[in-house]
Amino acid sequence: MLAKRLQGPGNFPDEARVPKGLQVIVQKCLQPIQSRESDVASQSTRYTSVGEVLDDLRRFTKRRPPKFAPDVNWLHRVIRWLLRHPTFFAGMILLIAILTSTVAWEFIAHRRSVQTAKSSIDAIERTYVSLGSEPDGKVIRESITAVSTIRTRLLFQWSFATEKQAVLRYRLASVIHNHSTSPANLFAATKQYAVTEEYWRGHQGPRAAVLRGDRANCHLKLAKFLSQSAVNSRERYHKCQRQQHEDDCLRYYHASSTNLTDADSAIETARRLGASEIDVERARNMLSQLREALGEPTR
Repeated sequence: MLAKRLQGPGNFPDEARVPKGLQVIVQKCLQPIQSRESDVASQSTRYTSVGEVLDDLRRFTKRRPPKFAPDVNWLHRVIRWLLRHPTFFAGMILLIAILTSTVAWEFIAHRRSVQTAKSSIDAIERTYVSLGSEPDGKVIRESITAVSTIRTRLLFQWSFATEKQAVLRYRLASVIHNHSTSPANLFAATKQYAVTEEYWRGHQGPRAAVLRGDRANCHLKLAKFLSQSAVNSRERYHKCQRQQHEDDCLRYYHASSTNLTDADSAIETARRLGASEIDVERARNMLSQLREALGEPTR
């Protein structure tokens, strides 16, 4: 043995790791007794009786945490638990990073889609106000598509995103309603009014009531310009008759009859939406006179 000792230091085992629960019990037993009565916090760190020590020792043998262990902040507990589980901690960090980047990307995509819709509506309004002309139907359709495809899915399926979409729909419909003279564009405006009203009916009742009145007035305006379109189609029909273009004659005559039927439906829709009875009666009288002038049967 002496020879082995002289050969060099042996491979002695490392100090045994003391379990955490036992460390707490020993530390509480070794706490010095405080003589000052005012130091209540120091006195409370020491066991007050042998029964408390035995209770904690029994819990330790059953692999349960000490009952009389000093209170530890929950944040410290979480940090210690995460440090004991580094794989889970790394996974949490990765998950938080993915969620943060997803939220940021969704927010940026939402803002871009809203800005695109606003720009398209501004362009339509400039065409009406500054140039005094009717935008091409393709431009109107692109603007409707831009508003309809505002980013509202995934994390932004919340009220503020859909509310922003509803506000832009209402603005687009109002711009077309106030400035357009095209039946096709006015019909598109009534569709946007209807979609917005359906959303606001479940979320904002007073605004839905105001929008319902705007929608009724838009239908009356649609009926007016459908009637004018019917007159124009009938004039083209008579011109084709003089030039003996039978195919065009049939097309214009059918268009004229269809416009009159659509105008009558628009007036009826305006009545159901609560339009003024005076305005509805005036529109019906105008349409009846037009039917008589064109030789169409009155309703």
